[in-house]
Amino acid sequence: RLAHWLTARGRTDGAYHAMDHACRQLARAQIRPQAVAWCLTELAKIRHVREGEAAAAALYRRALEIQPGYRAALEGLADLAYARRDWAEAARLFRRIAADAHPDLYLRLAEAHSALGDSAAAARWERAFLRVARAPGAEALYAHPLALYYAARPLTLDTAVAVARRDVARRPAVESYDVLSWVLFRRGELSSALAASDRARRWGAPSPTMDYHRARILAALGRRPEAAALMAQALARPSLFEPHVQEDLRRPRSLVP
Repeated sequence: RLAHWLTARGRTDGAYHAMDHACRQLARAQIRPQAVAWCLTELAKIRHVREGEAAAAALYRRALEIQPGYRAALEGLADLAYARRDWAEAARLFRRIAADAHPDLYLRLAEAHSALGDSAAAARWERAFLRVARAPGAEALYAHPLALYYAARPLTLDTAVAVARRDVARRPAVESYDVLSWVLFRRGELSSALAASDRARRWGAPSPTMDYHRARILAALGRRPEAAALMAQALARPSLFEPHVQEDLRRPRSLVP
């Protein structure tokens, strides 16, 4: 808990040492390998922020040595492959852990197969995501990926805003306001998007994705110096971006219009 709190506050050195100490204690206690693998996977996430992709990948692989097939470690390696646009490797790893309990991975598979030129497979995985995320009663569980999915498509922007607003009403958390800010930006509601971004940044250290969202909003509002500074900060760690931001970056346009 201490490591997670420190990470949320942007104190990655303290978070790393707290989690590293916990992992060493678990290993010495000779408890279930899955618990040690979990700890190493959480440590890898912190190490990714602190030291970069290669350091994180080494810890994910170590977790897999301790607990072969450990889902969270495979997902971590798949995310790294996705970020570096190694679509074949990302698809291979995501397929190993794809399940209805994590329908956002179906979207990652759809995007990877689309990049590989396999439109039929991409369409199948996209339908799998929608089957789960739009099932009765499922929106509360999958509001974030569902809102972002709709926000990426001009014809479903109104639906994206509705999903994001319902999510904020249910769970007024930092992540919910951040998703709402991006969805409102995509629909052109810039003042409301900035207000939502303000709410998202009231607690903790903003993630690179949050910085990217805000930079795009500020740029659209004409506040270019602020936008450029924030965008430069966000782009310093592109592998930490959420997938929808990585997709946005691949579009052929200026990063700060």
